[in-house]
Amino acid sequence: MGNFVTTLKGEVETKAKEFMAVQQLQAMRQQKNMRDTQLATAIAGQRDMVLFMGSAVSMIALVGIAKRPFPVQVVPVVVVGHVLAYNCDMAYGTKMNRIYAEAQRIRKEEGWWFNEPMDLPPLIKPFYRSWMDHQNQELVSKGFEPLQEWGK
Repeated sequence: MGNFVTTLKGEVETKAKEFMAVQQLQAMRQQKNMRDTQLATAIAGQRDMVLFMGSAVSMIALVGIAKRPFPVQVVPVVVVGHVLAYNCDMAYGTKMNRIYAEAQRIRKEEGWWFNEPMDLPPLIKPFYRSWMDHQNQELVSKGFEPLQEWGK
């Protein structure tokens, strides 16, 4: 009788450890995904800002080349006009769609450090491999693409 209870207790403990490891893996995957998305979105937003600032500086340079002596009163008009255009594009235009598309492209195509698989704690690595194999097997059987490796 005691042997049966001990065996049952060991199986329950093993299943509980496996369940907790899978929960931790899912939480880690979600956190990595959120972090990667935030970083890619920040990079995409900065790229868009560089384009707008570059156009403002170019406009000021063109005015400076075209007009001699340089009309200093043009600088605030051009700068404020570009800031207004940037914010109008953000509020009423398609800037957010462009930033989102650029962020998605960064996540899929560019080799930034955050796009690489993350190092997993040693105690979770065995659970990661079996969980990923199970997830990919289910996804493929339902006709979906398998998950990319996000841990190592």
